[in-house]
Amino acid sequence: MTGLILSSFGLCEPSGGFGPFHALSLVSGGTLAIALFFSLCCGPHEGWVVHHYFWIAYSDGGLVTATGPRLFEYGPPAVVRLA
Repeated sequence: MTGLILSSFGLCEPSGGFGPFHALSLVSGGTLAIALFFSLCCGPHEGWVVHHYFWIAYSDGGLVTATGPRLFEYGPPAVVRLA
């Protein structure tokens, strides 16, 4: 997930600058940091797994939602037919 977030900053918007997908990547990075905080720093207390799972699911959902439009920005992928 960290690799996906970092690689998103290599994508250029048509205007050549910072775009909405970069902002969503920052949000996703924040939710990933919160999820890691609950798993690494909070130790074994009651409910830490639930908090960690919630923030990981939120971060993953954000990445999938932001990646989908970028993948199909130029139309659906071509269908290859084998003769």
